Amino acid sequence: MTIEEQGFLSPDISVWTGKHRAENSQWFELAENLNRIACGLLPHLSVPPDDNSKFLAALLFMRGLSNYQGAILLAERGMSAEARTLTRSCFETVFCLGALCKDPGFADRFVQDDADRRKKIARALLNAPNESSGLTQDEKQKLVKLLSDQEASAIESAPLVIAQAAVRADMAGEYDVFYRGLSNDAAHPSVNALNRHVQADENGEVKGLQWGPDVNDVSDTLLVACTACIYLANLTRSNSLRKRRRTHSNIAGQLTNPSLETTKSASMLSFNVGTLLSVYPPSV
Repeated sequence: MTIEEQGFLSPDISVWTGKHRAENSQWFELAENLNRIACGLLPHLSVPPDDNSKFLAALLFMRGLSNYQGAILLAERGMSAEARTLTRSCFETVFCLGALCKDPGFADRFVQDDADRRKKIARALLNAPNESSGLTQDEKQKLVKLLSDQEASAIESAPLVIAQAAVRADMAGEYDVFYRGLSNDAAHPSVNALNRHVQADENGEVKGLQWGPDVNDVSDTLLVACTACIYLANLTRSNSLRKRRRTHSNIAGQLTNPSLETTKSASMLSFNVGTLLSVYPPSV
């Protein structure tokens, strides 16, 4: 089945994967080297029984690394918007990890955010029409109890705002340069993002629609993904935001191609009721 018939699920996508890798060989080499370095940190992660901040840092690193690897897999297939969306998610993790490295007490914000999310979802479900929520009476009673237990607990509920995490991590600049751009041109259905599917001539006249592997910005997508991975690995290696700039060269020195520098370029949601009703309060 061809790409025209099956899109990115077609076996023919392997032809485009080879094409993208050949035309962006240095960037993919850099991406793989960074991945090797980052994966090398995994055996050194620990789960201390009495240090929630270090436990959370390990979890954040693993999430960020998975985001990064997913972005590379999508980029090689020419799924640039999807790769950039995962890269944005990786930067979210970087900001949270950076804030945690600077202030271990930031771990409490995750507990507060989890409490806030549970409360909002529970209230929304209880207020939804029966035909929309699909909840049984027993599940509704459990949600009511969840809200009651939360009100009786000493846990504060407050949303974790990524922009605030970036500021606490001293990474407001990275937020503005990378996160805002990735939000606008990929993660959100904005005009800029939707323009990826428009075929226009040199005068801006719309000539049709386009869909399928996107060759044009594979290199730029790899650039921002690699940048996110460098931040992620450096923060994990140093375990201190104050060392971030000083240790940046430590990562670069391990690359087999250090001359290639990474620079800055400028209806309800489905959910698992069982997860929502899991033991409260949450542990981090």
